[in-house]
Amino acid sequence: MQEKFPKDPVKALEDVLGVDLPDDVINQVIAGVKTKLTADKAAGAVDAIKKLF
Repeated sequence: MQEKFPKDPVKALEDVLGVDLPDDVINQVIAGVKTKLTADKAAGAVDAIKKLF
């Protein structure tokens, strides 16, 4: 999924869910996943910085 998502997020999510979703629904899900991934990366960076001090 991690390799597929950046290249084709719609196809990646539809494959995982096993359902063909309407574009407006799938785009909202993709936006949420991207937000979560960005937040996780930011949290990881903050944790790494905390370990330095």
